[in-house]
Amino acid sequence: MTAAKYREENECLYDNEELIEVNIETIAMEQFVEMYNEIEDNHSWNSIYQEIDKQSCKQERKLKLTTKIAHSWENAERNRYRNVLAYDTSRVVLKRGNSKESDYINASPLMVPAAKRNYILTQGPLSTTSNDFWQMVWEQNSTLIIMLNRLVEKGLPKYVIFPLIMLCQVFNFKNWGDFFLITLAFTLDGHQVEYCRINL
Repeated sequence: MTAAKYREENECLYDNEELIEVNIETIAMEQFVEMYNEIEDNHSWNSIYQEIDKQSCKQERKLKLTTKIAHSWENAERNRYRNVLAYDTSRVVLKRGNSKESDYINASPLMVPAAKRNYILTQGPLSTTSNDFWQMVWEQNSTLIIMLNRLVEKGLPKYVIFPLIMLCQVFNFKNWGDFFLITLAFTLDGHQVEYCRINL
């Protein structure tokens, strides 16, 4: 299901904007860097994550959002984190045809009307979900992938496994001290995708 098709079929989720309205304060990059450094210096990330979790739980109750499909025994290993899950009513559904394999992927469509763009928020693929990830990219006609993550988390490497059928066309690497950007463009059966990964 494309993001546009999903939006069409699920308009009712977005009818009451006050329930899902998010207030985002625009700040200058300098202020952002200052705020980030202050959080780092004070080791405040835990309290920020707790507040996000608290607000998310409140929103889930208000909108009666469930994650039963994500919590099912067959899908549990498809989730990188047990508390970051796709909602049953707003998730990307993989096309499985006659296969008995689960249609679940930890991915949710995000519509941003002001930007006139549709996005998919998803976790970085696990070794067990890499094929699902690339199937979703193909089915959703994704043309750009941006990943923001560390190369290592909790002492374990994070991997993105590329299927062998992809032919790399362009590779670019830029190092900016604290982070670097890898850009890779490839074609999968005639479908062009650009993959960007920012490593912190």
